[in-house]
Amino acid sequence: MPSTLTRINVADDGGLASIEQTPRPGSSKQVVIPVDRLVAYVHDPEEMDWRGTSMLRAAYKHWLLKDQFLRLEGQVLDRNGMGVPVYTAGEPGNQEEIDRGQKMASELRSGSSSGASIPNEAKLEILGVKGQLVSPREAIAYHDAQIGRSALAHFLNLSDKGGSYALADTQAEIFVQALQTIAEDIADTANQHLVEEMVQVAFDSPGPYPRIVFDPIGTKKELTAEALSILINAGLILPDKDLEEEMRRRYGLPPKRPLPGTSEEDGSA
Repeated sequence: MPSTLTRINVADDGGLASIEQTPRPGSSKQVVIPVDRLVAYVHDPEEMDWRGTSMLRAAYKHWLLKDQFLRLEGQVLDRNGMGVPVYTAGEPGNQEEIDRGQKMASELRSGSSSGASIPNEAKLEILGVKGQLVSPREAIAYHDAQIGRSALAHFLNLSDKGGSYALADTQAEIFVQALQTIAEDIADTANQHLVEEMVQVAFDSPGPYPRIVFDPIGTKKELTAEALSILINAGLILPDKDLEEEMRRRYGLPPKRPLPGTSEEDGSA
């Protein structure tokens, strides 16, 4: 929801009444926009709630846990990568030696010239974790995959564990269908509540009213030189000057120069 939107006023029947926005700089009066000046695009609305539901709502919990585990992994590597320095005093009852050992262990750092000098019978050890250390990497990978699945983008999870191109195309089709549904919802809302009012403002005579349409998502494919050659040989596309100039531009070829003694427009003498 936009940060400038401070309040959504709902009528008794559940319909949208108005919205309130933060005032502009230098003004203290709230800006109230009535419903007849609004077109509300609400994704997956709940009853009596015009805020809708974010498409990323299902992914939020996985993102939150993944962020925590990433921080935890950094702490695990920092804590257990070198180990924990432990000083054992040669005289257990000598508190002064224990304090010096604590200071030495706390300030111990790795380096080409690092070292330590300890009294006789005292020990300075770098101890690691005993037993198997649980790595958060598996949990991070799991929640990372769930983020893609929550958006129906399963094909994003095929990079490490492999998968055929046919499987990736099949999973991408589900994602494209979801985008198509959202685009159709946006177009339907605009056709119902926006187009008619705009036509009435711009023109004196009512109707017929146009419709907002769009090309189906995923229908535009990159045309390769091999595919273009097949279409030309099959007679589905006739090569002309515009097509040649577009292909030269797309593949970085120099523009065509007319032959000596010919016209640039038709190439004839």
